[in-house]
Amino acid sequence: MSCTRYLDIDDYQLKMSKCAVLDDLRRMPYFKNYAASGVHAIAGHEDAVKDIFIKNGLVEHTKTREDTIPPRSFVTQPNGSQKSPDFIVRFECDTIYKFECKSTDKSAAKPVYNSGGIKQDVIYVYSSARYNKTVIYIGGDVCSMDQQKLIDELIQRQKELEIEYNKKIKAVDVNKRGVSYYTRPMIGQSGRADLTDYFIHADRERCELRVYEFMNAEPQEAPEPPPQS
Repeated sequence: MSCTRYLDIDDYQLKMSKCAVLDDLRRMPYFKNYAASGVHAIAGHEDAVKDIFIKNGLVEHTKTREDTIPPRSFVTQPNGSQKSPDFIVRFECDTIYKFECKSTDKSAAKPVYNSGGIKQDVIYVYSSARYNKTVIYIGGDVCSMDQQKLIDELIQRQKELEIEYNKKIKAVDVNKRGVSYYTRPMIGQSGRADLTDYFIHADRERCELRVYEFMNAEPQEAPEPPPQS
């Protein structure tokens, strides 16, 4: 796809546009996660993020193929409501950015990833009711490639065990009820708050700056330091 006709801003303006989006995301208060909707009123986290994209000049498109999305536009839930990411965004011709929304109530200060796992190249926008604040980070700064490889290996081995044991369960189904077992991977984090709390973690500032670097943007304001514990 030729994008020359779409891109009418210079490199400096492009960086400022990216910065404005990331700055606005970091300033967000708490929003609860709901499925993104077409209703204009902000119903939840995904809608609030969408409003930030639109406020900063991005246009929503319905095309889902990455090579058909024009610059300065975004697509909501390109893979459906149950799969990551929540948004794909194209600022310039040659780069797509993936955004995923996470939120938790006052009982937690770390998101739940469930079976979707932590995607290495996804930008997460995590909203916390406990702090009434938002933090942004790249998945690869939370879960390393080596950790992900081990998790993938474990999931595969569990699938193989599941097949083996479901055959055995079926063989003794004397009640003729079709009972079977299903393994759902749950990716979480455990340990002390200084390891798992995204808002007091020692690497919070570094991780937020990494998002700006990842998007080739310069922050207009310094990331907020972690609260004193």
